[in-house]
Amino acid sequence: MLIEYGYIYEPQFADPATRSFALKDLAYQTYLGLEDFFNPSVGITLSRSYDTVALPYSWTKPILNAKTKGPDVFALQTALSFDGEYPPAGLTKNDCPRTGAIGACTEKAIKDFQNKYGVKGDNGIVGTKTLQLLNQNFGLQMI
Repeated sequence: MLIEYGYIYEPQFADPATRSFALKDLAYQTYLGLEDFFNPSVGITLSRSYDTVALPYSWTKPILNAKTKGPDVFALQTALSFDGEYPPAGLTKNDCPRTGAIGACTEKAIKDFQNKYGVKGDNGIVGTKTLQLLNQNFGLQMI
């Protein structure tokens, strides 16, 4: 199926932990697309808050450098996408796919997210303040 979709060589599948997370997300989005096509009235009730299994997500540790990769970063890229910061202005999802690895697109989106919400002190990394905001906006909520 990945070959058919043309995804087999994308970076999110190089890292085993990210691959597992990304595959679940792609499978869910495929499922929603099939339901919407074959049974549009049911598709609406099947949707969750997000049309992804990457969110809600609980970030437990800061993302401090560009070498960080894995599900935390994939979920971060997904959250930034839902927030409208990813991909950054002027770029497309082809320019900035959700890879589970931090690159220039993710770094710019983190800074834009921090500026949007007035986060001071984290300076382009997902430090304590940004982590708290991500969990507040996109984390699991206890009721």
